[in-house]
Amino acid sequence: MCFYVLLNYMPTYTQKYMKLSPSAALWANTFGLVALLLCIPLMGRLSDRLGRKPPLLACSVAFVLLPYPIFIFMLSGIGFGALVAVQVLFAVLISMFSGPGPAAIAEIFPTGSRSTWMTSGYALAVAIFGGFAPFISVWLIDHFQSPIAHVWYLVLSAVVSLLVILSLPETAHEELR
Repeated sequence: MCFYVLLNYMPTYTQKYMKLSPSAALWANTFGLVALLLCIPLMGRLSDRLGRKPPLLACSVAFVLLPYPIFIFMLSGIGFGALVAVQVLFAVLISMFSGPGPAAIAEIFPTGSRSTWMTSGYALAVAIFGGFAPFISVWLIDHFQSPIAHVWYLVLSAVVSLLVILSLPETAHEELR
Protein backbone atom coordinates (compact mmCIF):
# COMPACT_ATOMS: atom_id res chain seq x y z
CA MET A 1 0.00 0.00 0.00
CA CYS A 2 2.78 2.43 0.70
CA PHE A 3 3.80 2.11 -2.97
CA TYR A 4 0.81 4.27 -3.84
CA VAL A 5 1.64 6.87 -1.24
CA LEU A 6 5.07 7.25 -2.79
CA LEU A 7 3.77 9.30 -5.70
CA ASN A 8 1.64 11.46 -3.42
CA TYR A 9 4.53 12.12 -1.02
CA MET A 10 7.06 12.93 -3.76
CA PRO A 11 6.18 16.62 -4.28
CA THR A 12 6.81 17.37 -0.61
CA TYR A 13 9.94 15.23 -0.57
CA THR A 14 11.42 16.79 -3.71
CA GLN A 15 10.72 20.31 -2.46
CA LYS A 16 12.29 19.70 0.92
CA TYR A 17 15.29 17.52 0.06
CA MET A 18 15.97 18.33 -3.59
CA LYS A 19 15.16 22.03 -3.17
CA LEU A 20 12.77 22.10 -6.12
CA SER A 21 10.19 24.82 -6.45
CA PRO A 22 6.63 23.79 -5.60
CA SER A 23 5.72 24.17 -9.26
CA ALA A 24 8.53 21.91 -10.50
CA ALA A 25 7.81 19.31 -7.82
CA LEU A 26 4.11 19.22 -8.73
CA TRP A 27 4.79 19.06 -12.47
CA ALA A 28 7.20 16.14 -12.04
CA ASN A 29 4.56 14.41 -9.93
CA THR A 30 1.90 15.15 -12.55
CA PHE A 31 3.96 13.42 -15.25
CA GLY A 32 4.29 10.42 -12.95
CA LEU A 33 0.57 10.32 -12.24
CA VAL A 34 -0.28 10.55 -15.96
CA ALA A 35 2.10 7.65 -16.62
CA LEU A 36 0.38 5.71 -13.83
CA LEU A 37 -3.03 6.44 -15.32
CA LEU A 38 -1.90 5.21 -18.74
CA CYS A 39 -0.04 2.12 -17.53
CA ILE A 40 -2.60 0.64 -15.11
CA PRO A 41 -4.94 -0.69 -17.85
CA LEU A 42 -1.94 -2.00 -19.81
CA MET A 43 -0.67 -3.91 -16.80
CA GLY A 44 -4.16 -5.22 -16.11
CA ARG A 45 -4.35 -6.51 -19.65
CA LEU A 46 -0.87 -7.99 -19.37
CA SER A 47 -1.96 -9.83 -16.22
CA ASP A 48 -4.91 -11.29 -18.14
CA ARG A 49 -2.38 -12.87 -20.51
CA LEU A 50 0.52 -13.77 -18.21
CA GLY A 51 -1.32 -14.25 -14.96
CA ARG A 52 -1.65 -12.05 -11.90
CA LYS A 53 1.50 -13.13 -10.12
CA PRO A 54 4.23 -12.18 -12.63
CA PRO A 55 3.59 -8.40 -12.64
CA LEU A 56 2.82 -8.38 -8.91
CA LEU A 57 6.06 -10.23 -8.16
CA ALA A 58 8.05 -8.03 -10.54
CA CYS A 59 6.74 -4.90 -8.81
CA SER A 60 7.56 -6.27 -5.37
CA VAL A 61 11.07 -7.33 -6.36
CA ALA A 62 11.67 -3.94 -7.98
CA PHE A 63 10.59 -2.18 -4.77
CA VAL A 64 12.99 -4.34 -2.77
CA LEU A 65 15.94 -3.55 -5.05
CA LEU A 66 15.42 -0.07 -6.47
CA PRO A 67 14.31 2.48 -3.86
CA TYR A 68 17.67 2.88 -2.12
CA PRO A 69 19.75 3.51 -5.27
CA ILE A 70 17.02 5.68 -6.80
CA PHE A 71 16.73 7.93 -3.75
CA ILE A 72 20.52 8.19 -3.50
CA PHE A 73 20.49 9.20 -7.18
CA MET A 74 17.74 11.75 -6.56
CA LEU A 75 19.65 13.34 -3.70
CA SER A 76 22.81 13.61 -5.79
CA GLY A 77 21.51 16.78 -7.42
CA ILE A 78 19.58 15.58 -10.45
CA GLY A 79 17.61 17.99 -12.57
CA PHE A 80 13.96 18.23 -13.43
CA GLY A 81 14.18 15.85 -16.43
CA ALA A 82 15.80 13.10 -14.38
CA LEU A 83 13.22 13.58 -11.65
CA VAL A 84 10.43 13.18 -14.20
CA ALA A 85 12.10 9.97 -15.39
CA VAL A 86 12.24 8.70 -11.80
CA GLN A 87 8.58 9.60 -11.25
CA VAL A 88 7.59 7.80 -14.46
CA LEU A 89 9.66 4.76 -13.48
CA PHE A 90 7.95 4.61 -10.08
CA ALA A 91 4.58 5.01 -11.83
CA VAL A 92 5.27 2.11 -14.20
CA LEU A 93 6.34 -0.06 -11.27
CA ILE A 94 3.27 0.89 -9.23
CA SER A 95 1.04 0.15 -12.24
CA MET A 96 2.42 -3.39 -12.19
CA PHE A 97 0.69 -3.67 -8.82
CA SER A 98 -2.36 -1.54 -9.55
CA GLY A 99 -3.27 -3.21 -12.84
CA PRO A 100 -3.54 -6.84 -11.72
CA GLY A 101 -4.04 -6.11 -8.01
CA PRO A 102 -7.83 -5.67 -7.92
CA ALA A 103 -8.40 -8.83 -9.96
CA ALA A 104 -5.93 -10.79 -7.83
CA ILE A 105 -7.61 -9.63 -4.62
CA ALA A 106 -11.09 -10.40 -5.98
CA GLU A 107 -10.05 -13.87 -7.12
CA ILE A 108 -8.93 -14.81 -3.61
CA PHE A 109 -12.52 -14.88 -2.34
CA PRO A 110 -15.53 -16.94 -3.47
CA THR A 111 -18.17 -15.02 -5.41
CA GLY A 112 -20.76 -15.19 -2.61
CA SER A 113 -18.63 -13.18 -0.19
CA ARG A 114 -16.19 -11.51 -2.57
CA SER A 115 -17.46 -7.96 -2.29
CA THR A 116 -17.58 -7.94 1.51
CA TRP A 117 -14.16 -9.50 2.08
CA MET A 118 -12.43 -7.69 -0.76
CA THR A 119 -13.61 -4.22 0.21
CA SER A 120 -13.07 -4.80 3.94
CA GLY A 121 -9.59 -6.19 3.46
CA TYR A 122 -8.59 -3.53 0.98
CA ALA A 123 -9.96 -0.68 3.10
CA LEU A 124 -8.19 -1.98 6.20
CA ALA A 125 -4.89 -2.39 4.36
CA VAL A 126 -5.13 1.10 2.85
CA ALA A 127 -5.97 2.63 6.22
CA ILE A 128 -3.13 0.90 8.05
CA PHE A 129 -0.33 0.80 5.49
CA GLY A 130 -1.28 3.63 3.15
CA GLY A 131 -2.79 6.00 5.67
CA PHE A 132 0.14 5.87 8.03
CA ALA A 133 2.83 5.80 5.32
CA PRO A 134 3.45 9.58 5.22
CA PHE A 135 3.60 9.72 9.03
CA ILE A 136 5.96 6.74 9.19
CA SER A 137 8.13 8.18 6.40
CA VAL A 138 8.48 11.54 8.11
CA TRP A 139 9.11 9.88 11.47
CA LEU A 140 11.85 7.65 10.00
CA ILE A 141 13.53 10.61 8.30
CA ASP A 142 13.40 12.69 11.49
CA HIS A 143 14.37 9.85 13.84
CA PHE A 144 17.36 8.67 11.81
CA GLN A 145 18.26 12.16 10.55
CA SER A 146 18.53 10.80 7.01
CA PRO A 147 16.51 11.84 3.96
CA ILE A 148 16.53 8.24 2.74
CA ALA A 149 15.45 6.50 5.95
CA HIS A 150 11.90 6.09 4.63
CA VAL A 151 13.25 3.83 1.90
CA TRP A 152 13.40 0.97 4.38
CA TYR A 153 9.65 1.23 4.95
CA LEU A 154 9.15 0.83 1.20
CA VAL A 155 11.52 -2.13 1.13
CA LEU A 156 9.85 -3.80 4.13
CA SER A 157 6.42 -3.31 2.52
CA ALA A 158 7.72 -4.83 -0.69
CA VAL A 159 9.14 -7.85 1.17
CA VAL A 160 5.81 -8.42 2.93
CA SER A 161 3.98 -8.07 -0.40
CA LEU A 162 6.40 -10.47 -2.04
CA LEU A 163 5.83 -13.12 0.63
CA VAL A 164 2.05 -12.77 0.43
CA ILE A 165 2.02 -12.90 -3.38
CA LEU A 166 4.22 -15.99 -3.39
CA SER A 167 1.69 -17.73 -1.13
CA LEU A 168 -1.28 -16.98 -3.40
CA PRO A 169 -2.42 -19.38 -6.11
CA GLU A 170 -2.39 -18.14 -9.70
CA THR A 171 -6.04 -17.64 -10.61
CA ALA A 172 -5.95 -15.62 -13.83
CA HIS A 173 -6.84 -18.50 -16.13
CA GLU A 174 -9.32 -20.28 -13.87
CA GLU A 175 -13.09 -20.09 -13.73
CA LEU A 176 -14.32 -17.82 -10.94
CA ARG A 177 -15.64 -19.72 -7.95
